[in-house]
Amino acid sequence: MRLEEIVHNMKADAYAQKPPLLVLENADPSMELDKYLPYSLHDSILITSTNEAVSHFASGQAYKFKLLDSADQHSAGNLYNGNWQLASEIVNALGCQALAVATAGAYIASTATCTLSKYLSLFKQKSNKLLNYEMKSLDSYQKTVFSAFQLSFDRLQPSTQYFIQICAFFHHTAIPIELFHYASTFTGQDLSPEEKEKNFSCRWVKAFFITLCT
Repeated sequence: MRLEEIVHNMKADAYAQKPPLLVLENADPSMELDKYLPYSLHDSILITSTNEAVSHFASGQAYKFKLLDSADQHSAGNLYNGNWQLASEIVNALGCQALAVATAGAYIASTATCTLSKYLSLFKQKSNKLLNYEMKSLDSYQKTVFSAFQLSFDRLQPSTQYFIQICAFFHHTAIPIELFHYASTFTGQDLSPEEKEKNFSCRWVKAFFITLCT
C-alpha cells in the first residue's frame, strides 16, 4: 500500500477501531509533508529527520537525540575480543554515524575477503582522497556517510555504476513513465562502431528498460 493510500485511509477514519500510528522516517523538509499528515485526535504521528526544520510539525516539543557513541553502536554485537578494538576504530572513523556504520557493515558482510582491518585501511584511503576535493558545503555527517557510500559504490560493476549515475538525475518521485519507453527504443544508430563497442553500459541500461516496460 502506498503512502498516499495509507494517509487517505487514516483521514477517512478507516482505522477508527484502532488508533493508527504513522511513521515518517528521515523526512526531508523540502517535501510537502502537510499533505501526508492526517489531522485527528485519534492519530499518532512520528517524524524523524536529521534536519531541525522539520521540528515545526511537532504539536509539542521536538526531541533531539545525540549521536550514538562507539559503545552504543556495537553494544548488541557479539564480537571477539580481537575484533572489538578494530570495530571501535571503524565506528570512530565513521564519526559514530548510524547510516555510515550500517553501510560499512553491509560492505564487509558482502565482501568475503574484507576484514575489519582491511576495511578501516580502505576507508581511510578513500576518505583522504575525497576530502581533497572541494566539499566545503557538506557537514561532517554528510562527508562521513558519503565516504562510506563511495567505498561501496567503487565495488560495483561499471554498468551498475553507470545506471546509478543516470538515476541520480531523476526526481525522487516524479519520474515520467514515457522516459523508460523512450530509452527502451534506443538503437545507438548515431554511434560509431568504436563507440558501440565501448558503450556496454548503454546496452545494459537499454536491456533493463526493455525488461521494465514489458
